[in-house]
Amino acid sequence: MQKSITITKELIADHLKNQLGFSSLICEEITYTIFLEILTLTQENNKTMLQNFGTWKINHKKTRPGLNIHTGDTVEIKARNVLRFTPAKSLKEKINRIIIILNFIDINIRICYLQM
Repeated sequence: MQKSITITKELIADHLKNQLGFSSLICEEITYTIFLEILTLTQENNKTMLQNFGTWKINHKKTRPGLNIHTGDTVEIKARNVLRFTPAKSLKEKINRIIIILNFIDINIRICYLQM
């Protein structure tokens, strides 16, 4: 199992800086603007689709009953909006190809280690 990492806007901006050679300030502004635009469009339209990447959608959850696990009492969970991301088919396929390659490499490394 691979370790998970947290990708921050700062990390994305730093990667842009290294790849494009722009200043840190410009890369941070680009990153901030992209995320702000996705959020704004999603709030205005309830759905934003980024081709070959995925879709952000606002789901409206109704009020529902819940259970307080400490007291056992029934409580009301308030209605709320939830932002959901669904990856595009092409993104899922890319991720699965990468995972298959990583698993293949891991198996080969283990086999080589066992043969030593």
